[in-house]
Amino acid sequence: MFWQRFHRKGIPNYLAKHYWWAYLWRVGVWFFNHQMIINAILFGQYNSLVDITLGYLKKEKNGRILQLTCAYGHLTSSIISELNKSDLFIADVAAIQLDLVRDKLIANPDHAIYGQHLTRVNAEYLSYQDNSFDTIIIYFLLHELPGSARIRALTEAMRVLKPGGEFLIADIVSDRRIPQELVDNPKLYSECLTGADYEGDFIKKMKKAGFNDVRQMSRRLVDDVIEGIYFWSITFRGFKIGLEEKCEDYGQVAVYNGSAADRPEAYALDQNHLFPAGSAVRVCKNTADIIKQS
Repeated sequence: MFWQRFHRKGIPNYLAKHYWWAYLWRVGVWFFNHQMIINAILFGQYNSLVDITLGYLKKEKNGRILQLTCAYGHLTSSIISELNKSDLFIADVAAIQLDLVRDKLIANPDHAIYGQHLTRVNAEYLSYQDNSFDTIIIYFLLHELPGSARIRALTEAMRVLKPGGEFLIADIVSDRRIPQELVDNPKLYSECLTGADYEGDFIKKMKKAGFNDVRQMSRRLVDDVIEGIYFWSITFRGFKIGLEEKCEDYGQVAVYNGSAADRPEAYALDQNHLFPAGSAVRVCKNTADIIKQS
């Protein structure tokens, strides 16, 4: 079969079999390396999720950032342009994707130095040392991995994340478990939908990897519906902190002093926690620990 010619040099079977046409084939990479096309194949939500990710990164102290997968390099270039991050590291298992990002970086003299931070590595088996990064971004990767590979990738992300560090995951989930016959449909699977986890299972996988009490930063309904199954693009935020599995009330409160120059009136920790400046807001123990330790 044609896809088998891409199953070499460390390329995982699932990537070669289902996604060769988009990520590994030179003609396909050239075609999809256009923002309008990328936005279309990610259900018209790629650009908005890039904006959400950048907005989050601008507001936080990011330190050393690891971006898992290149996604044609648009997010990488945007992070560098918006944040001027010298401590941005990019990892991808596909050499052709890394080459694409490198070419984009070299084309801009101010960005060329970042070409030194590109690493070819499988997200399931990262080559970085423990506790190496302050922030990890996993961008539209997990729904393309088999179930066991998703847990391994999340576990590896937890391993290389520093204590108190944060992770940001943007991905697709479904509102119910997808029947196996739809998962086994190669056309639907390669279109990045039927590989999605049921949202509850996705959260369980994150917990199994050690990420407890993960918070949502954004949530948008995808237009595509398959046999009554609805899909959401969600941005999750979490922390490498010893959190409880669920919120518990210890009678704690938090007060935002309005010290951030770009957010003098209020600070949003996630979709469910907004702290108006100067107001005491009751919080659970997990939220209090996040505020204190992250």
